Amino acid sequence: MKTLAITLKQHTPLIHFQHSQKGATLRGTEVKPKLDRFVLTALGNGNYGSGLEEAKKKGWLIGKDELAALNYKIRIEAGDNHDIEIPYIGTRLKNNKTVHECENYPMLLSNMGGKEDIEKLVNFSFYKTIEVTITIINKNKAVEEEIFDTIKSNIKLFFAHNNFGQRSSKGFGSFTVCKINEEDASWKHAEVYDGVRFMRYKNVSTEIDYDTIKKIFDVIDFYWKWLKSGINYTKRRCNNGNITRSGADRYKKSYLYEYLKSKGKTWEKRKVKTDLNLECVRPAGETTVPNDNPAFFVRAHLGCPINGFTYKIPQGILLPNGKEKNETVEVSIEHNNANIERIPSPITFKPVLHELSNGDKVVSIYILIDKEKINTLYSANDTTFTFTNNATGSTTTLPLFINDDNNRYAINLKELITDFHRTFTRSDNKQVMHPFDFNGNSILGNEIDVILQATPEK
Repeated sequence: MKTLAITLKQHTPLIHFQHSQKGATLRGTEVKPKLDRFVLTALGNGNYGSGLEEAKKKGWLIGKDELAALNYKIRIEAGDNHDIEIPYIGTRLKNNKTVHECENYPMLLSNMGGKEDIEKLVNFSFYKTIEVTITIINKNKAVEEEIFDTIKSNIKLFFAHNNFGQRSSKGFGSFTVCKINEEDASWKHAEVYDGVRFMRYKNVSTEIDYDTIKKIFDVIDFYWKWLKSGINYTKRRCNNGNITRSGADRYKKSYLYEYLKSKGKTWEKRKVKTDLNLECVRPAGETTVPNDNPAFFVRAHLGCPINGFTYKIPQGILLPNGKEKNETVEVSIEHNNANIERIPSPITFKPVLHELSNGDKVVSIYILIDKEKINTLYSANDTTFTFTNNATGSTTTLPLFINDDNNRYAINLKELITDFHRTFTRSDNKQVMHPFDFNGNSILGNEIDVILQATPEK
């Protein structure tokens, strides 16, 4: 019997429905399949199928076909917990029913709208250390040794490149290895994240607390909104039929839109608004810039649920009395491909709180691109999406892919992110982002900038 004892450091909370239960943390049923796939992909030099075949030859597996798994057991135990949870607000009436509510939290969707059962509100599981024990038992001692050595050599990289639980792609459930069999397991960021784009800022707090953690997700939320859908924190006013908009500096056009425009393409938003008659009355002097490039449902390429979901479009309508009526129109979206249930985001944010060699305490948020999820997206080649205005029943249809020179067009995500970061270049050639909230206030403090980098420091 060979045993691998691993101590994990937790950097961001798990979103957990059993948060109130002592010891509710990582689940072996989630970790083991991910670790199996990671190890087998490494065994196959980047190809999971090749690794699986090699493991079969070596006698490493139990189960057959799709149920095949590496032959070891995993046990996970939590140590002392951090007292970090989303504050409970209270109750309110919703559709004549009493619902319980927590504070709004960036990137967290589960609690939106409240819950009738207070136990259904999700909250955080966050422990100072997590102990993971991997036990390999095999009659063939040579096989036992091989499995042990292979897992041990990959375990640090596995946790450095994966998050866990709900909303893991948005940075929740981030862990790294700090000890293996009671020995310090140091690792160099420059090696683990070589060539990976990331964000970094100084962590002014010496403690891991609610505010420190929340700011991490505020930063990710700001970055992700600007990249994918754009930021509109402006405020509209209507005075006797005259529409004005204040806070122009709090409007940031989606970089994804700008990137596509440079490639002679465009996203779905304009076509959906035009075809479904969802154009909003605009302030005087504001005009729509024509874009006749071919449109496709490009934001789905960055991850989305697939069937039976809606998004809400705010619509300002000018009334005869000179006032503005603001409505929210629900647009439902369905697709024609029965083989896919959702498109997972190929981009994962990996927050790591650590200390640099100069003693600075920093937060590094690595931006990882998952090639396997991109391949899953490409398998949905002929998928089309139908957008329906739920108020009027009018529809429009857009493809998931369009062709470019007779070839299916695919976004180069590495290029997209690299070019996005270049837009933040200052006169000193540093790429710096200064995230702000809805009121235009700095998220991190006026003197703290987020440095966008590609080469990690040691």
